[in-house]
Amino acid sequence: LQVAIERQQPEIIKLLFTAQESAVGLLDFLSLYKHSNPFFTNAATLQKQLDRGDALDALGKPTPIRLYREVLLPFLIDYIPGIESELQQELEQSQKAAARSPGDSRRFDEANALFEDALPHLMLWGVFIGRVDIARVFWQHASRQSDPIRLALIASQVSKRAAIARPTAATMYESNADTFEKWACSVLDKCPTQSHATIVLMRPSRTWPGTILQTAMEGESKSFVGHKYVQTLIDEYWRGNLYGSDGALSSSVSSLRVLAHFFVRTIDKQEVELDASAWDNLERKKKAS
Repeated sequence: LQVAIERQQPEIIKLLFTAQESAVGLLDFLSLYKHSNPFFTNAATLQKQLDRGDALDALGKPTPIRLYREVLLPFLIDYIPGIESELQQELEQSQKAAARSPGDSRRFDEANALFEDALPHLMLWGVFIGRVDIARVFWQHASRQSDPIRLALIASQVSKRAAIARPTAATMYESNADTFEKWACSVLDKCPTQSHATIVLMRPSRTWPGTILQTAMEGESKSFVGHKYVQTLIDEYWRGNLYGSDGALSSSVSSLRVLAHFFVRTIDKQEVELDASAWDNLERKKKAS
């Protein structure tokens, strides 16, 4: 499986996943990032981290969460929203899994703890190298146990940042970002009602910070936020019709006007026709979040 991934062979990866999906946590992630892809080789911070003694010693072996975090986080944190919190949660999940192991009373070995769910990290590696087909293989498998919408949105946001970091491949990364966001919208489309969609959008993740709605809003995923289910949810929230909300917007103010405030940084208050008290309430909610 490691060889198939390094050689970027999606069809072989699909076949091997059927028999070896449980081996994903045993992969050597450092070798994947040492791959001769221009996105990685041109990243000075990443190359410096990969040349550390402990990183070099770990090549060819399963990458523990702790080493993954220490070596790769300085590079990943600029691209993947919420990655620092996610890795901490992964470590805690691994500790809980060790505690549940029957007959295993050994002390938890944090230094060597492996991923319980490494598929999202494989998917994001596929995003970095610009291979939508490979990212999709990992996304489809990860979707069985993770949030498919959240992962697709994060992939889109990572690809947008990659487009900025690598101008010579900006067109490819921007196109990929649109594709990933369409994946998120296609999954949301499968919700049969607004109530089902609201549960999905407001549900917290096991490891990633915030809700799917927060991920979309903070990452400025405009197509997704423009989805009818998302617009309706925002309307209901800001009008105080959802538990935990105390919105001050009147029924005449549409979700598009609220969204304009998030997506147009220099917007004038009068342009969205909010009265002073409603605007102050909106500003307060943004700061609190």
